Amino acid sequence: MQVFDIPPVALTVTEYQMMRRTCGCGHVTTAPAPRGVTGGPACYGPGVVDAATLLASADVIGIERAADLMGALLRAPVSTGFVSRCLVRLDAALLAAGFEDALKDALKAADVLGTDETPAPLATGATGQEGCGNPHVYTVRTMRAYAGGGPDLVWYGAAGNRTKLPVTGFGILDGFGGVLVRDDYGGYLSYDAGLAGVQQCVAHLYRYRGRTCNGTVSCVKAVRRGQAGVLRGAAGGG
Repeated sequence: MQVFDIPPVALTVTEYQMMRRTCGCGHVTTAPAPRGVTGGPACYGPGVVDAATLLASADVIGIERAADLMGALLRAPVSTGFVSRCLVRLDAALLAAGFEDALKDALKAADVLGTDETPAPLATGATGQEGCGNPHVYTVRTMRAYAGGGPDLVWYGAAGNRTKLPVTGFGILDGFGGVLVRDDYGGYLSYDAGLAGVQQCVAHLYRYRGRTCNGTVSCVKAVRRGQAGVLRGAAGGG
């Protein structure tokens, strides 16, 4: 019998004694901390930092949940503030490496992009700040999963309002000349003239077409069957 299992996980403590010397001029020199170690006299090492960063950034589980999982799975009880600082350091590293600019360039070069926005509920104190009266999260992504396959690129951004100004400020849709999958939000309409095509969000099509019938279930189903036939014909070149 072969049993594959994970050995018990526990934090290990390593003490580094960093020499400190005082020059005759009065200047004090202290040996640097080991590579990847930051913080005060007692701190978490790079293994804990990397695990918390991965948990909090690779999925939408939230900072609080990431901190809980660190304690439950890895026996490393970190605070939400620690996880938040991990994300701040990751953001700074990605910006310094030019990651966001490279991502935006790759998105603009795609044949098909999808875009959307959704409200971001915040505390009253936050929404009371200037320019943050109607906070929204925006996203732009490739549609390879629906148009030929392959890994997708996904970008997220945030703005304090739902106007065209932040959409333009993100610097992705300006200059994009492919097919844009979108809803009827007015901030996107001005880009239509420069696009190869527009695919209206099917959920919105259902909603709009449903309003044209008498509102009965049978009528809505008939509308949807008709639209599905049109989409199948377009996909098959018919």
